[in-house]
Amino acid sequence: MGDVTRILITGASGFIGQATITAALNARLEVVAVQRTKGAPRTGVSYVSTDLTIGDSVTTLADALAG
Repeated sequence: MGDVTRILITGASGFIGQATITAALNARLEVVAVQRTKGAPRTGVSYVSTDLTIGDSVTTLADALAG
């Protein structure tokens, strides 16, 4: 496996999710953040709003990661 340049973070609007986003940005990673409800956007983060308990969420995530 090559070097990691992109990370998908679930629970992005929560306390741990926010700390994880900060650490990933500090590591110069491309961040895709998943959250159920839209929160305050952060520079350098791509957001996907979806509920992972819903079956179609996998398609939503795949579409977001393809872009």
